[in-house]
Amino acid sequence: MAAQFDTLTMMQAEARARPQRRRWSLGQMLAEMREALRALDRAGAAAQRYEELSVFSDEELARLGMKRSDVARKVFDEMGG
Repeated sequence: MAAQFDTLTMMQAEARARPQRRRWSLGQMLAEMREALRALDRAGAAAQRYEELSVFSDEELARLGMKRSDVARKVFDEMGG
């Protein structure tokens, strides 16, 4: 009996020492999932835009007022970065 009590006491102490996990409501969880999906969508759009611009020649980029080194910054700015 004493061994059971010691084990229980030890388990309770360990449980109190652990950081508390955040508890999410279903609504909060769905909102976080929606935001994650939006972020993935924005990332995909940015990657697509980068691919579109990166195939341009240096001359074509110059006509757009850009250098090749500007492509990533341009995409970032277009995406609201």
